[in-house]
Amino acid sequence: MQLCESLVSLAELQFRDGRVLVAYCDQLASRLHSLTAADVGRCIWAFSTLGLAQAPAYPRMMRAIDQKLHSLPAELICQLIRAITPLGRAAACGRLLPRLVLALSTASPAPSFAELLTTARVL
Repeated sequence: MQLCESLVSLAELQFRDGRVLVAYCDQLASRLHSLTAADVGRCIWAFSTLGLAQAPAYPRMMRAIDQKLHSLPAELICQLIRAITPLGRAAACGRLLPRLVLALSTASPAPSFAELLTTARVL
């Protein structure tokens, strides 16, 4: 989905214009039902990276990803853990983080050692 990819690109660039990001949140909230688990995971990573835990779509995306954890690739789970850990005080993040760690422990194929080490350092 192009909307998801552009949001991820903005996060990688550390783009912080609030008006543009709110527009993305609104668009994603209206299209959440059509996103795949991997797209939702990448959007959550982008929201977390940009510090948008209070965005309107964020709690619904957290619930959607929680239901589809078993289908996420291990590397994406590691990225989500690293993005969500600094936001652990947010209630949705606090509930999802243990589930992400458990999903990582059962992910197949397992992530690389370097990916695990980077994730463990953040935890």
